[in-house]
Formats: sequence, structure tokens, C-alpha cells
Amino acid sequence: MSIDASIKQQLEATFAPLNSIAAAKAFPAPATLSESLEKLIPKDGTIRRNVDLRVASYFSTAAVDMWLRGVHSFLISAALTGASPIWASVAGYYASHYAVRGLAHLLGHFQLFRRKRLVELKLERSRFVCTFRAKEAGDAEHKLYWKILKQSILFQADQIFTENKPDAENSDVRHRNHANYSDHLLLYPIFRPLAGC
Repeated sequence: MSIDASIKQQLEATFAPLNSIAAAKAFPAPATLSESLEKLIPKDGTIRRNVDLRVASYFSTAAVDMWLRGVHSFLISAALTGASPIWASVAGYYASHYAVRGLAHLLGHFQLFRRKRLVELKLERSRFVCTFRAKEAGDAEHKLYWKILKQSILFQADQIFTENKPDAENSDVRHRNHANYSDHLLLYPIFRPLAGC
């Protein structure tokens, strides 16, 4: 895959601060990116704000965190497949959701859930700028992140990144919706408490 020069430059810049930090200390505290961005929401009617490299680097660490969640969810899904197909479907859904969300964060996209804002980070003339826009009715998180990737020049032609529609035969969201919203599934595992409890 060839990477667009501007995307490559942005990725190198957002990961650069992590090169001088020990891995054990590289991850910021929980909610650091969302709280930092919430403080930056323009109050004067503008939609753009300059951000420093520290805030920009949180997009990279948030991406890594999402990928770790994705791997964990995939392992949980695989472990649950025989015991509980319902929960295996839900965990599998989250595995792909976190992987896609991680890619979107890496490309500079983040949804501020509590403040109903979508944020896009761009490197412009050696300066990081965040654009804030209000979340719209069709911006459900899972659809939004898949849509962002499908529109990216990196993934437009990639068959893996579809629109992931709930009615598509093999979409993860279809399996999740069936497990969560269908009735009379009766696929419950036999409960076996841990020995010695």
C-alpha cells in the first residue's frame, strides 16, 4: 500500500513524541484525548482550533488503545464461540469496531460522545488544526468510523472496508443486531460456577 505523503507526515509527527518515552509511560490517563478536545471546543462560533503536538499525539495513543481493545475482543469472541454464540457475536462485533475506530483515530478522527461533536485533526503547514462539527442524526459511531475509512484515499478501493450495512449478509453489525435485538434465540450456555466458590 502506498501512503499519501501528507498522511505519512501527519502520522510521523503524531508518533514522534512517543519515541522518547518508555513504553510503560507512553499511555496517558483514561479519557485524556476526549477531555483535552472538550476543552478546545470553540465557543466563539469558529469551528477550527490550533492544537499542540501533545494533544495531536493523543490521537496516536488512542488508536493503539483501540487496537488493543480489538485484539482483546477478538480473543474473547473466539473463546466464547462454543460456549455462547450470542456473546461471541457481540464480542466479535466489538473486535472489528475497535479495529476500525483505531484506524479512524490514527487518521485524525474522533467523536466526542458527551458533547456530540466530531473532531478531525490535520497537519497544515507544520501546525496541527482540529476542526469541530456537530454530530448529525446519521453519525452513529459504528457507521461513522466505517464511513470515514471508506472515504479515506488509503482504503477507498479496499474490499474489506465496505459500508458495513446491517442487512449485508456477512457484516459484523448484522450478527450483533441479531444477538442483541432478535427474540427467542434460546442460545444460552449452561451456567457452571467456578470450583470452590
